[in-house]
Amino acid sequence: ATTDESAPGSVDRLLRVFGDVRAGEGATVLLMCLNVFLLLTAYYILKTAREPLILLAGGAELKSYAAAAQALALIAYVPLYGWIAQRLPRQRFLAAVILFFVGCIQLFYLGHQVDVPHLGFVFFVWVGIFSLTTIFLYWTDTTEIYTRPEGERLFPLIAIGSTIGGVIGSTVG
Repeated sequence: ATTDESAPGSVDRLLRVFGDVRAGEGATVLLMCLNVFLLLTAYYILKTAREPLILLAGGAELKSYAAAAQALALIAYVPLYGWIAQRLPRQRFLAAVILFFVGCIQLFYLGHQVDVPHLGFVFFVWVGIFSLTTIFLYWTDTTEIYTRPEGERLFPLIAIGSTIGGVIGSTVG
């Protein structure tokens, strides 16, 4: 992240109460904090929805099979993810991943409306892949935005968003 050596703005000064925020860093810190807040809120809502779906569909035994299916799916998914990530510019890749997951949520909704069989099983696997992908993508993007010294100063502030997102998501879900 680039910093402005001039006087800190109002957001920078406000965030200084919580950590070492320098001139020009406040807006990006707030955006990254909001981003991880929304991400963790979404994950905990989806996770709360997936547990009863898999347990109603087949109990703890099916949940074990779904966890194994998730591991197998990741064996194919990870190389595909890497292949696509290498071929797209970073911003375009971020948009593609976000649109993919939003589209999946829409497909799950439609699948539920028409009673697609084994949807709880597929949803369980998908939520696991969603969480791994989005958290990895978020922190990868964050480490590209900030240098190591900036990250050491600012990541604790950004992590506040993940903590609050986890609490809100598990409460809402």
